[in-house]
Amino acid sequence: MTAAAAASPTSTTCPTTDLKLLQRFELLVEGQRASLPDTGQRLVAFLAVRSRPQRRSTVAGTLWAETTDDQAAANLRTALWRTRRVDRNLVCSEGGYLRIGDHVRVDLCEMVERVHHLIDDDDAGADAAALAATADSAAITTAELLSDDLLPDWYEDWVLLERERLRQVRMHGLEALCVRLANLGRHVAAIEAGLAAVAADPLRESAQRALISAHLVEGNVSEAVRQYDVFVALLDDAFGIAPTDALRALVARWR
Repeated sequence: MTAAAAASPTSTTCPTTDLKLLQRFELLVEGQRASLPDTGQRLVAFLAVRSRPQRRSTVAGTLWAETTDDQAAANLRTALWRTRRVDRNLVCSEGGYLRIGDHVRVDLCEMVERVHHLIDDDDAGADAAALAATADSAAITTAELLSDDLLPDWYEDWVLLERERLRQVRMHGLEALCVRLANLGRHVAAIEAGLAAVAADPLRESAQRALISAHLVEGNVSEAVRQYDVFVALLDDAFGIAPTDALRALVARWR
């Protein structure tokens, strides 16, 4: 089904719609790339990123903050009309609120959900086989967590804020993945995740702690101590401070 057919008033079912916000904006309707003007893209992306219904006035005021209220409202109406030509249920209107359609699959939301599943999963009492199954089902790779940024070519304030939020989610995901894989005995993958986290933010102590712990679990004391010394030097050079007692305690036995 083409985008034009999806927008037909005679259509009785929602088309399969995929929205990609990581790395770039891309909208696929029934597997076919759909074209949206700039205003439509920003409306759809804003609602997808916020993930919950937004007041029409909030949407208009955020996306067209440089105009008058009347002009912003008119721009919003035009953007809505354009999105409905592609998929009439892409944006749903409920009273004074707007939200992304329930049938729209958003890659950002799926990635964040998988990371939270990995971070929040309660492993108390679980055996190695169950842990392995959980890690595999999460299907989170270092590339997904580290390389896929939110709309990197967009510079609106709301995008910058959401991009930083996503970066924090990714960092926590990499750290959790490092710890999880180390406990499973998957040392190479654990070190890879830890190195990715440290590379993304070398001054982040929780990332350094995850990597140092992974080295110790593998039995590579020298690697753990070397990584600790590198971090101590970085901290001292950047801020003139020392690591926390918790991190020092990790390597105290071998210092």
